[in-house]
Amino acid sequence: MNDRRSIIYFSLLHYLTVALERVRGFRDIYPEDSEPRKRIFEVSEKAAEVFGFRKIEMPSVEHMDLYRIKSGDELVSQCFNFLDKGGRQITLTPEATPTVVRMLTSRKDIPRPVRWYSFQKYWRYEEPQAGRQREFYQFNGDIFGPSSAEVDAEVIGLAAFILNGLGLKGHYRILINDRYIMEYILRENGIKDIAKAFTIIDKFKKTPSDQFSLDIEELGMPKDRIGHFCEMLENLTPIEQAEAVIQGVIHHNGSDSQIQRFVRLSKILPAYSPGTFFLDLSTVRGLAYYTGVVFEAFDVEGKFRSILGGGRYDNLAELYSGQKIPAVGFGMGDAILEMLLKHKGLFAYTKKEQKFYVATPDMAYYTPAVILANEIRSNGIPAHLNINDRNMGMQIKEANKEGATDLIVLGKQEFEAGNLTWKKLGSGEQVSITYDSFIDILRSRGFGEADFPEV
Repeated sequence: MNDRRSIIYFSLLHYLTVALERVRGFRDIYPEDSEPRKRIFEVSEKAAEVFGFRKIEMPSVEHMDLYRIKSGDELVSQCFNFLDKGGRQITLTPEATPTVVRMLTSRKDIPRPVRWYSFQKYWRYEEPQAGRQREFYQFNGDIFGPSSAEVDAEVIGLAAFILNGLGLKGHYRILINDRYIMEYILRENGIKDIAKAFTIIDKFKKTPSDQFSLDIEELGMPKDRIGHFCEMLENLTPIEQAEAVIQGVIHHNGSDSQIQRFVRLSKILPAYSPGTFFLDLSTVRGLAYYTGVVFEAFDVEGKFRSILGGGRYDNLAELYSGQKIPAVGFGMGDAILEMLLKHKGLFAYTKKEQKFYVATPDMAYYTPAVILANEIRSNGIPAHLNINDRNMGMQIKEANKEGATDLIVLGKQEFEAGNLTWKKLGSGEQVSITYDSFIDILRSRGFGEADFPEV
């Protein structure tokens, strides 16, 4: 009997231990990481808005068929999909682009061009590894309507503007190519299965050279051309010099409008962020729906996976709705970006805000302290209110721990005199000020910081 009870007890203990573990591929984000992460969101969203983009929000689930249409087999296999209670095949949203296109084409009253951005959660059932989780946040920015080198440059420029705003200027490169140009090169070298070739080229940097040569030869490229082709894929060329490279590989089609468009793009981009952009013929992007320019950002040391990626997808809207809507956009996940910022010592929330700590040396006067704290909060200033019955030393210690800049003391002595004590925790300056005067200072500042009175 005792043995049986022991078995039941330890089985239950094991079950509870497993049940309380974090699910693999998902993250717990604690305040010490959440606060620096806030900067990533703020910088990204502010950048999008100064570029004229408007924010949208998307549902967390979609019909599976939305991704079967053109996202490719790899993405479909990574979906967190299930049958809902109505027997429909549903998935947690794995990426933004199909949903954004669905939203746009479902309404006829949206004027174009459209500049939309979002920054929300997505889910993919991938093998978890450094910088890749099954649940992640991703920034997305897209322009719908016009199709030109100028539009492509604006989207790629936004990507650079965000990374520069996070302090990463000089620590990353944006690698750029055009699928149209690559298709021309591949056909000139005897390859007909362009989609399969793009899949192989997309893994060029991760595939041993011998294996890559065999794979590309199987698609029809003559063996004597493979070495030169690999050299082209290995080279990084500053975007300012891209025209010369293209002229060297496009022998009799240099006047083609699509090629001239890429040349124009190469001349515009340096104005957004000099020294940031490079032509890289191995950049083709894995998703099936890209139709023109494609780009990815990597750290210059090569320590991490892609920071962001995107490109032009002019045919996707037509597949969903029959409407021809040219589009270009990119996505930027939070995980790699956070790792890079930490590596560079830039993962910090540097915006120093005024923050009050309202101390209550006598809990009998707690209600007036609540009223005071809410008055501070109503004026847009954070106020941390002591909620425990403890001595002032402990409260001051907590105020410093919570990053408070200002300490307000409201106890029996202050309440009876109609005053409060206001102390700057950084400098140690301290004043006794009437309650009404303090409220006047708050309200005179409007929605913002309260000025410390001259002593």
